[in-house]
Amino acid sequence: MVKSTKKSNSLTSKADMKNIVQRGEYSFRVRVYSNGEYKTATFDHLKDAQIWRDRTKANLELDIEKKKIKKSRLTQREAKSYTVKQALSRYAKEITPTKKGAAVELTRINKLKRSSIISKSIYLVSPDDVLHLLDEIGGSENNKRKYAMLLSHLWRIQG
Repeated sequence: MVKSTKKSNSLTSKADMKNIVQRGEYSFRVRVYSNGEYKTATFDHLKDAQIWRDRTKANLELDIEKKKIKKSRLTQREAKSYTVKQALSRYAKEITPTKKGAAVELTRINKLKRSSIISKSIYLVSPDDVLHLLDEIGGSENNKRKYAMLLSHLWRIQG
């Protein structure tokens, strides 16, 4: 705990001072935790220590790289739960209506929604899964090619 000869005000409350420690009569050590390690600095004046602490915390909050890492972790978590069915539904709602053959494509999408691959995460689908799906759909080679083109476009716009 910091002991100061000044009267306590909002800047020197116990909650604000939990990472500033008085060491000796005229020395203040500041510790700020970031990225798994402590950053420390020592100052002669309490005001300087408070300014450094607040500035360091603000810089950590504004750190663009740290925000990118957090965002990518959230994106990875969401990606694991994003299924082929959700992707197809979104594709049918946003992309298909803009195409010339929208009605035929919606029929293909509805058929894909009844397939075995539908509950799998879109990012965990392997090429073997797609080949198995095309065999499951059956029909002519041209028919399989059209389904493959639809799935290819779906994966291209998702990534």
